[in-house]
Formats: sequence, C-alpha cells, structure tokens
Amino acid sequence: MLNALYDQVPPVRQGRFGMFSLRGNDEIQEAARRGYERFFSINGLFARVLPSLKLMHDELLAAWASELHTTADCGVLTSGGSDSIFNAVHSIREWARERHGDEADVEIVAPFSAHAAFTKACHFLGVRLVRVPLTGEYRVDLAAMEAAITDRTAALIASAPSWPHGVYDPIAAVGALARERDLWLHVDACVGGCMTPFVRDLGYPVPAFAFDVEGVSSVSLDLHKYGYAPKPCSALFYASPDLRRFQGFSTEDWSNGLYRTDAFVGSRPAGAISGAWAVLRHLGRDGYLRTAQRTMAVRDRVIAAVEQIPELHVVGSEMSLVAIGAAELDITEIGQGLSGRGWSVFGVAHPPLIHLTCDAVDDELVDEFLADLVAVTADVSQGVAVADGDISYT
Repeated sequence: MLNALYDQVPPVRQGRFGMFSLRGNDEIQEAARRGYERFFSINGLFARVLPSLKLMHDELLAAWASELHTTADCGVLTSGGSDSIFNAVHSIREWARERHGDEADVEIVAPFSAHAAFTKACHFLGVRLVRVPLTGEYRVDLAAMEAAITDRTAALIASAPSWPHGVYDPIAAVGALARERDLWLHVDACVGGCMTPFVRDLGYPVPAFAFDVEGVSSVSLDLHKYGYAPKPCSALFYASPDLRRFQGFSTEDWSNGLYRTDAFVGSRPAGAISGAWAVLRHLGRDGYLRTAQRTMAVRDRVIAAVEQIPELHVVGSEMSLVAIGAAELDITEIGQGLSGRGWSVFGVAHPPLIHLTCDAVDDELVDEFLADLVAVTADVSQGVAVADGDISYT
C-alpha cells in the first residue's frame, strides 16, 4: 500500500522529481536512507547524552564549520531552514537586548528577495523587518539598505544566493556596512551553503560568503539541500562562541529543574542527524566536489538551452539555481505546463519567473526536460493549451 501511494506521485513515478529536488543519485539516497533508519526512533534532543549520536552530531558540525571558516563550537544543528533563520533572528534580538535593554525595539533590514522565513521569524519574535529594494541585477540595493538603518537597527541580512533569483547579494560590501554601523550581519546560505564552497573550488566566479568575509556574524545552511541529508536537517553557525551564546534556551522554572535546548525545536528526528552523517561519510569532500561539478554541468546545459529559445531568457544563475523569464509570454503558464508534464517547478512572483534548482542527474533526464521546455514554450507561444500543473511559490 505504501509503495502504491508513493508511486502515485507523478514526478516520482516518472523519475522527474530528481531533476530539481536535491536528492542526489541513487547511491547518495541509499546512504541517507540507511543512515536514517538506524536512528529513526531516537530523539535528536538527546544528542548531548548519547555517545554515538553526539559523535555524528559533532563530526557534522566540524565538517561544515571548516567549509565556512569557523569552528564546530560555533555551530548548532536545527530542524530546517526556517528553524535556522528563526534561531538567527532570536540570537540577533537577544544580542540587541543585551546591548540596549530588554525593552529595546529591534529592527532588521533585509533585501526584498530575502526568504519569507525572516518575515515569519520576526512576526513570532516581535522584531520589525524592514525590506529594501533590489538593483536591476536582483541584488540588494546597498544605498537603500544604508538609508533604511535607524538607531533601532540591530542587523542586516544578505543571501548566498537568494532563493528567488539565484544571485548573491554583495556580501563583502554589506559586511563593510555592518562593521561601520556596528551591526550584526546574517548570511542566509540555506540553499547555497553546502554547494558554494565546492563551486568556488571548481573555478566558478561565486563570491566569498561566510566567515572569511569581515563583518559576517552568522550563517545558515541547509544540509538537506546540497548536503543531501534526509529532510529536515539544517545548521546555523556563528563567527565566535561569544555570539553563539545567544542561541538556544534554558530555564529552571518548572518541577524538573534545568531544561535546555540548542534551538527553538525540542524533539526532532535523530534520523536526520545520522542520515546526514552517513552521506558525509559516503561522499567526503571529494564526493561533494564531484557532485557539485556534475550539478554545474547540468546547470550549464540548461542555461545554454534557454539561450537558444528566443522567447526565454535567464534572469540569474550564479550557482546551480536558474531563474527563467519570458518577455512576451506568460512564464507562469510555461511553468504550469512543465509541472503538468511531471516536472518539479517553482514560481517567482516579483517579477514573474520560473525557478529551477538543478541537481546532479543523468544526461537522459536533462534531455527530456529540455525537450519539454522547448515544446511547452512553443505551445504557449502558439496559443495551444498546455497541461495545467501546479507550481510552488514556497
């Protein structure tokens, strides 16, 4: 019954889900599955007290801390990107309150392209989020960001890269502004943190984004994206243990005495930790580098193909995300047509785009997607009705 229900999901049944799903190849998926199953019934809340789970937890933090130019004692594993962002905003708030008092009004300035999880976190935490415009290249407008800073501003946000457009904000320049104004800078690398270090090693012109950039205070990255961990699994790192101390929560205000969690979430699946560790051990740094190389080759093929379709253009793609627009056609209709053919396609509202997260898939699957992209674009151009599928704006 379970297998039958799984096979009814069209992208899974047709083998197309993997093109843009960040699942990795069959060997990676098997390593993640086996790792997850070993600890599927264990609570990740107890990572401190179970020696085997603690070992995996600490090795994961150490490996990714090294890629970000910080240390494992500056990191914490979380239950997903929204959780990482929530905890970063919480740390910013507590840092600001320590400096200015518990009643201080706290503001954060972020690009319009920063993930909606920042709005959600600020809503729950009583922090005011000020969004500022983007440049014509869809990066944060640095002048607008500087103009938005007030005496209540505690932090600035930058993306590496942004989820909607696949481009990096000018992190070094934002870092300089944060230093000049004595502000916290959080870099949201949830989609790019596990990929960008290897893409840089391959020679692609992606910028430094983590603690090798002066002024960066914290960085979030999702291990369940290009780290290929089972979902959900994310991480949040700080520039120093002194900043990390604002992370988490503890209280003795109940019958059991001390209660402490590293993040907002208490109970969480230990299987995500063991699965992420199993993938890390399976791939190693060389394996991640090879996977990144293959992923970028797929991205390059997609970009080259889009450039041959007169009605379409690439808006942004500095890593493995590809944002595609159409000047004269309804790009949303093209996205719905691709979804109707079984492809996993995301939409962008401002401006209307379709968004692809390329993965390390075989050439045959890339060929199939590109053929469908050409066919659906031609149908929309000629006014032919296309299969109407759903696209996600999450």
